[in-house]
Amino acid sequence: MNWTFLLTHFINSCSNTNTPVQDETCAEAMVHLEDCTGLSLETPECSGDALDESTLILSLECEELNQSLGSLPLCETLGSNCNNIPTCGDRALTAEEYIDILEYSDSSSIQSIEDLETRITDIRDIFVDAKDHRGLFAVFYAPITQRGVAAVQSGQFAHSFWSQELMIDFAARYLDNLREHLLDGNVSNAWERYYDLTADCSASPTRVAAVGVNTHLLVDLPKSLASISSDASQQQDYENFGLVLVDAAPVLTQDLDNAYGTNSGPFFNGYFLGDWVDAAWGQSTMTTFAFQTIRNKAWTNGQWLQDWRFGLAHSEITASWNTADGILAVLDATGAL
Repeated sequence: MNWTFLLTHFINSCSNTNTPVQDETCAEAMVHLEDCTGLSLETPECSGDALDESTLILSLECEELNQSLGSLPLCETLGSNCNNIPTCGDRALTAEEYIDILEYSDSSSIQSIEDLETRITDIRDIFVDAKDHRGLFAVFYAPITQRGVAAVQSGQFAHSFWSQELMIDFAARYLDNLREHLLDGNVSNAWERYYDLTADCSASPTRVAAVGVNTHLLVDLPKSLASISSDASQQQDYENFGLVLVDAAPVLTQDLDNAYGTNSGPFFNGYFLGDWVDAAWGQSTMTTFAFQTIRNKAWTNGQWLQDWRFGLAHSEITASWNTADGILAVLDATGAL
């Protein structure tokens, strides 16, 4: 991330007239674009969206720019993606919002769990403002992160350092995949499914959100637990962390309904609180989507990933995620979500 150009963008965006620095920003962006891609374009009138787009271009390395050129909001500079809404939202993200999300999703620069909380909240707010369905998971993740940070700060965990490590490593897996998605990079298969569904306007927002939650819990969580060498001494803290998440359930569903006009309570209250009606959902659905069952699987697979059973763990993770994804598709198709 080129912080000099981002700061320049912020200062000069407060002015209605071009300055020499603004003009230089756009000129350097066109040079950077040509150096990276071979495209030779005239320098645009450097104000408003053109200045934001130039700042976005300069913030990216050549590899990132080349792979994402077809998706970036560069209407004023390249004439590409004008009025293109890539997901089921009200509008496309602006270049300025793209810059912000790319900065927030850069996990290499996370300073603390408080910094992480701010990033997740800001990502949520940007997506929700555009009613961009890529924010469905972020609506869930923001209050969960907020409650996790508060629990650490209040000393609820015996292994405070481990708790913070887990929160950051866990979130980084979401952030890394988000950034890769925005830059048309290497996204995991499970997160690719989530982002594909955000562009499928026939998919229920509740289903899309649930795919994001399942991906993070079934796939990312065991890998994070293994990555930070979790062991039996931290299991009680892990269980306590789950109780914190269950406590957040009513807020999660209300936030989702407020942001995207869904009616997610019947599904997610059952998901988090275990209050399932077998006649409506079926016993197999209850077993698959019981929150604590999923977290118990994640813990077990996190342990197995650290020993000779790592192959079994990978198979179990894949099978569980595929099963959950299939059931969600059926529930959506039958109008249950």
